[in-house]
Amino acid sequence: MKLYVNICFHYVEERLKYLDEVIQSINEIPTEETVIIVNSNELFECEGVVNVAHGLKHPWHLTWEHKKYLQQFLNTDYDTYMYIEDDMKVTKKTMDYWKKTKALFQEKNFNFIPAIHRIEYKDGVAVSLDATKKPGICDAIIIEGQKFVFLPEPYQAMFIMDRNDVIEHLYSQYAVMGEYRNYGIRESANLGNMYVNVPHGYSHRAVVPVENFEQCWVHHVANNYADNLNTLHAKIPAKELLIAERAEIDERITESIRLAKNQNLPIKEVPKSKIDGITSAAVHQGIALVVKPFQYKEFAQVLNKAKKPGLLIGMDGVTDPHNLGAIVRSAAAFGADGVVIPERRNASMTGSAWKSSAGAAARMPISQVTNLVRSIEDAKKAGFFVVGLDAEGDQNLPNFNLADQSVYLIVGSEGKGLSRLTREKCDSILSIPMQSNVESLNASVASAIVMYWISEKRS
Repeated sequence: MKLYVNICFHYVEERLKYLDEVIQSINEIPTEETVIIVNSNELFECEGVVNVAHGLKHPWHLTWEHKKYLQQFLNTDYDTYMYIEDDMKVTKKTMDYWKKTKALFQEKNFNFIPAIHRIEYKDGVAVSLDATKKPGICDAIIIEGQKFVFLPEPYQAMFIMDRNDVIEHLYSQYAVMGEYRNYGIRESANLGNMYVNVPHGYSHRAVVPVENFEQCWVHHVANNYADNLNTLHAKIPAKELLIAERAEIDERITESIRLAKNQNLPIKEVPKSKIDGITSAAVHQGIALVVKPFQYKEFAQVLNKAKKPGLLIGMDGVTDPHNLGAIVRSAAAFGADGVVIPERRNASMTGSAWKSSAGAAARMPISQVTNLVRSIEDAKKAGFFVVGLDAEGDQNLPNFNLADQSVYLIVGSEGKGLSRLTREKCDSILSIPMQSNVESLNASVASAIVMYWISEKRS
């Protein structure tokens, strides 16, 4: 095999370590000959490759740049073409899987292509970044006793093609459609021939094996998606991603753009003044995610799905959306079953709350109730011990001995604390002892301390 590789890399110094690891992994694949071309926005030193600098500012433009090399590849005697992004580690096992499966499909006249699947490692366990949550239009295709399923999202930050695949893609509509300002996923160069000559009844041609699934894995070497709870990683229900014109493109924005493309979100360049307007002139980095209206859960649903012992977090007049978001984030971190907020005189899940939650709101069931007191009564009936959090509590946190019980923790407002009626309905009022003259803690900080305490007592 003679391997021709294009690596897409928007230059960020901190990401050079990933690029080096990717290049090393490619060079470890046994081939008759391998050539590596790095498409970048800047010229830089990189051993063993040809660097091509185009001066393009935006990283999503780079994915188009390899198109010119498709024809160059056909003018060589190389037989295999690989497109890969700068943080995807490919192995000999992956190449062997592709060659073997490709040959099988060709032999049986099977008009689909062997897909690649991205994974990360968490605590030594492989985590799928693009899990086959639901198969494609049909559950599976079986050929020679082997079962394959369709990836719901075929974009995996790389593809491999033989010469016929390249010709098929190069002379298809997908090789030329769209412009740099048109960022739809199908217009992207990243999809190779996945959408070319698709059999009737299917949305694309990318399939992965059911048995020995790990053979098609490629490792996302940055390894920062599985644990990162920011909004795009958490896949919140978003409408579009806005990038300010002439914004400085750093690693975070680069990753945001990649994630938005993965989720098929529209990406738009807009004047900075527009982002200033929609964020109410809040401090930003030239990027904004426009989200859909938040979908709250019914309180009964949250209550019924709570584990035993359960932990619910209720808010009584927390009006700062940043505090709300921070409490939601802590609730997710310390294993709470849900967050409850009243409709009136309390912050709701606005964009600011989303941002402060760092994407945790996408994972944490949140219920908005018309009457907080009624939710307390319902929780008691379900066996929850209701604890109010207030600076003037009748019980100090170190003496709290009900962590092994189901707890409904009520956080009071930033200024007035718990309302009279809420306080009366609580089984106990908890306070956090402090060793200074500070009057009280911030609501989100105080609730996080208590949640951590309960989590530790239960572990």
